[in-house]
Amino acid sequence: MTTQTLPTAHRPAAGTHGVNFGGVLKSEIIKFWSLLSTKLLLIVSLVVIVGIGAFEAFGIGFATERAHTDAAAGNGPPGAAAQLSSFDFSSIPYGGIQLGMLILGALAVLFIASEYSTGMIRSSFSAVPSRLPVFGAKALVLIVVSYVLTTVGAFVTFLVAKPILGNYNIDFAIDQKGMLSGIFLCGLAVAGVTLMGLSLGVLLRNSAGGIVILAGALFVLPIAGNFLPLIPIDFFKYLPQYFPSEVAIRMLSTEHIDGQLDPWAAGLVFVGWVLVLLVPALVALKKRDA
Repeated sequence: MTTQTLPTAHRPAAGTHGVNFGGVLKSEIIKFWSLLSTKLLLIVSLVVIVGIGAFEAFGIGFATERAHTDAAAGNGPPGAAAQLSSFDFSSIPYGGIQLGMLILGALAVLFIASEYSTGMIRSSFSAVPSRLPVFGAKALVLIVVSYVLTTVGAFVTFLVAKPILGNYNIDFAIDQKGMLSGIFLCGLAVAGVTLMGLSLGVLLRNSAGGIVILAGALFVLPIAGNFLPLIPIDFFKYLPQYFPSEVAIRMLSTEHIDGQLDPWAAGLVFVGWVLVLLVPALVALKKRDA
């Protein structure tokens, strides 16, 4: 009597131990760099950051020269030259990151919302049922790319602005107070905005809706905030400084300003804004169907 041995069935590797975070990360890197639109948006972001910073340097240099000329001739508002001389030049390298935030934040929304619209996200979640590694890999790619691009952009802006301001006899050195810290910290602000954009993409699953809300939070809200001090209640007078774009820029400063948040406090508020979107996005990612 013979005994027949049946072959042991093997479970597919996808969704079990066959897919690790390194593999998921590699997949997301390929997705990120495979699209021409991604590369174009990154180039546009770099050009915008450097271009706005250079334009600001021209404007400050011209205004300073004009103020000194008017002061020597006895024209112009009194104290204008002294006011411009006290300008915080350390903010010039990251003068263009607000628009860079919007572009890279929009890219973050598209990075995941476009997969929901095409149905590609189902394939990703089939391979990684826990889902969170997919989000984590996307977030890591966005954080690294946005930080490196913004930091490089800020440093290039410094190199471009230095000879521009030098033509107006304005001292602009890398060792000035707040210069280096601002260059290296501005990337964190943009990285935080990309996390907000990625979270909006998960929550709304719609590219246009996520970009509109992000643009509203970064640009429309501060414009509306200019009218809040007209309300005769002190709460509304100080409320605009807590808006996302305001705290993102404020945390890059090194100086204490009366009536405004200190940089460390602004940084904590900014982290709070990121978590307000990130935590619900992670919960929705786990609970909702793809």
